[in-house]
Amino acid sequence: MKMNKIFSINTILRLAAGAMLAAALFGCANVGEAPASSAGVTGGAGVGGGAGAGSGSATVSGSLCFSGALPSEIAALVAPVSLSGDPVSLSGATRQSIDISRSAFPQTPTASGLTITVYAEEVTESETKLSYNGTVAADNQSYTVGIPVTSGKKYRVHAVAKKDDEKVLSGTSDLLDFTENAEQFYTSCDITLGAGQSATGKGCVELYVDVEGAGGVVKSAQMGRKLIGSDTPQVWVGGILSLGIKYKFSKGWIEEGVVNDGLASGNYLMTFEFYSGTSYTGELLYSFTECVSVFDGLVTDTWVKNGSESWLDGSGCQITSAMIDGFGLTDIYVDPSKQSTNPNAEDGSYTTASGTFLNPKTSFDAALAMLRDASADYTIHIKGTTGPQTIPDTLKNSGTGSGNTYAKSLTLCGVRDPEDGVPTDIIDASGAAGVSALTIA
Repeated sequence: MKMNKIFSINTILRLAAGAMLAAALFGCANVGEAPASSAGVTGGAGVGGGAGAGSGSATVSGSLCFSGALPSEIAALVAPVSLSGDPVSLSGATRQSIDISRSAFPQTPTASGLTITVYAEEVTESETKLSYNGTVAADNQSYTVGIPVTSGKKYRVHAVAKKDDEKVLSGTSDLLDFTENAEQFYTSCDITLGAGQSATGKGCVELYVDVEGAGGVVKSAQMGRKLIGSDTPQVWVGGILSLGIKYKFSKGWIEEGVVNDGLASGNYLMTFEFYSGTSYTGELLYSFTECVSVFDGLVTDTWVKNGSESWLDGSGCQITSAMIDGFGLTDIYVDPSKQSTNPNAEDGSYTTASGTFLNPKTSFDAALAMLRDASADYTIHIKGTTGPQTIPDTLKNSGTGSGNTYAKSLTLCGVRDPEDGVPTDIIDASGAAGVSALTIA
């Protein structure tokens, strides 16, 4: 989970008429605006504030979460689980359909012999690294670590869960960059614990999503995956519909102890999308994203509920008609480097960009076209550099009428953290004299 930082843009733009939308443009991650005749806006915020050199102290705290899907062997260590399901025929094969989920965040994972430790470590190329031990709450849901800070030093907080002195889960925070110094810093940074990446190890994924309660409107589904911390592009694979009630999302299998066609072990960000048409066409009915952990030699087949996820309950993962009726993307992603239609699936088939993190829209205008709810707070996340953009004056927060788009508020932000304080996601008008990077017309 990302630590919130506010960067160079903190501006309110108000449209001409009172019934129009007040568009709040915040750098909620880090979007930069490169105005005309300018190389771009630089800037950034570290953890805390203040000026000057010397020493101070930092208190870093946050929650400890477990990933959205784990192998049953690992999930059993986290909290007691129950199994349910009937044999389901899939592509001529029969196996036990396993729907496993916790109904709440684990209260006492140490009851299963799982112990968690947290420490902060300096990020440096030096062989000698500063390290500070933290404390974990008795319920294993949160941590706190104190760091004596010297200006310019960077840290990451690491969490490790062990059973019988063997590491089974781990997680790392975002970079804590103490670029400036004050007497006392306080910041919050959550950590998700999952599989550690292996140089050669592989595992499998076999997850089920129940759509029986969706009223038969779901006609196709796909899963996109991206290894967290890797620059490799996401890969899409379609789900297999079984008996009209379940979608199976899988990769790899284990035969005689050997993993075939599996995934490299590690934590994956996986987006699951459900469509009204066949072959991922029609309307995007529902979408959710989970962290899925893949372990050496194991099958990830267990849904793990982290908090208030509506798609997870005591019987597993399910999509209902009520969820579809209330669904509408409010976080919309734009990546201009993508083609308008991408060969995303492993079989080479094509899919239209849906605007999700793993399947972003390719233009700002396409993202604006998704603003259709006058009661919703929308955020458009921009990755990379895009040219001057226009917010149409038909964007309103009330009323009806063709040709209009609707939103309660609109926030623009970048996807990535700055590099050395310089935004990497930019609305750029530097090559067009007299042209604003962002206008309302």
